[in-house]
Amino acid sequence: MNKETVTNKTPEGGKRLTISLEDAAWRLSVSPSFLRLEIARGSIRPVRLGRRVLISEAEIDRLVDAFREPLAQDAPRRPA
Repeated sequence: MNKETVTNKTPEGGKRLTISLEDAAWRLSVSPSFLRLEIARGSIRPVRLGRRVLISEAEIDRLVDAFREPLAQDAPRRPA
């Protein structure tokens, strides 16, 4: 699959609710096996449709927010 053509938009222009595990891994710059491991650990909540394992856009946003580093002004200061 050519990742340059993957978007989070539907053909009609609306936002997709879920994306494939492989596309989620690509967007997060991790491997699909890492996402499968985190699903097994319970850190990621997948959407299962039959045999398909999908990740919701909301879950991707939650993951990014959970691992976001604080801004410099919010970081605790080290003692001098």
